[in-house]
Order: sequence, then structure tokens, then C-alpha cells
Amino acid sequence: MTEAECLAVDSDPLWALSGQIRWYLERRTGYELVHATQIATDLDAALAQVSATLQELETAAEIASHIVDRRRCWGMLEQVKHLRNTERQAELDEAARVQRITDTNDELDAIRIRLGEMLSGTGIDVTSLRLLYPSAGADSRPDHLMLTTSNPASAAWLLERLRD
Repeated sequence: MTEAECLAVDSDPLWALSGQIRWYLERRTGYELVHATQIATDLDAALAQVSATLQELETAAEIASHIVDRRRCWGMLEQVKHLRNTERQAELDEAARVQRITDTNDELDAIRIRLGEMLSGTGIDVTSLRLLYPSAGADSRPDHLMLTTSNPASAAWLLERLRD
């Protein structure tokens, strides 16, 4: 090989592991990130070298990493940004859902108290699933009110009131 050819090969980024990794990550479609072991396997390179090169590329802000299922995965900056935005939006959506449920449960609690006061002395109790089965996650689940009685006369009285 001539000196000019050697220089051309050395200056071509695809001959360097960093260039191969960038090429590998750039040609991946979609937003799925990839683990270092998969990159090493697909490029037929040593995992230690791939990991070190990934760190160097991330430090240079050419690629990014993100923890997925407790594993550090890699992708192009746009892929990781999209994944982080998607996760952030999912967290916001979940927080909004829990807040709606909490608000509804608070309204049901107020109604349960008022209904309990109205039915006081009738032998009919008002309760809810959260009161019957308390748990740490009960506030994030929809609650249900229940009227309970073991007295047939009270049940008949309630039935008549509901018919009116």
C-alpha cells in the first residue's frame, strides 16, 4: 500500500471503532436503543473496547445513553432525546390520571360522609373499598361506595326510598 493509500485508510472514520459504532447507531431505524454487548456482537469487536469507545463518544456528545430496564443502552442523540421525552410524557400522563382518581375519590368520600349522616340510625352503613381494604396504592385506584346492611327491614326501607 502506498503512503497516500495508508493515509486515506487512516483518515476514513469507518476504519476506526468509533466510526463503526457511529455508523452502526446511525443506520438503526426507529427509537430502540441498543446495549453495548449487542453492538460488540454485531461489530465483532471486544466488549471492553466497545464500552470505552461508547464512553468517549458520549463524552464528545456524539451519542447518548439511557437506562432501560436497569441496563445502559445507547443510541444517537435524537433517539435518546425522543425516548426521554416519551418517558417524561408517560410520567406526566400517569400523574394526571392519579390526580383525577384522587379528586374523584375525595368527592366520593364527601358523599359517603353525607350519605352516612343521612342514613344514621337506619341500620344501613355506608363504606368504600378503600375503607374496607386499605393499602398503600389504594389512593391511586378508583374507589367504590357501598351500602351495607344485615337487616331485611332496613333493606326494604331503602328499596322503598329509592323507588320514590
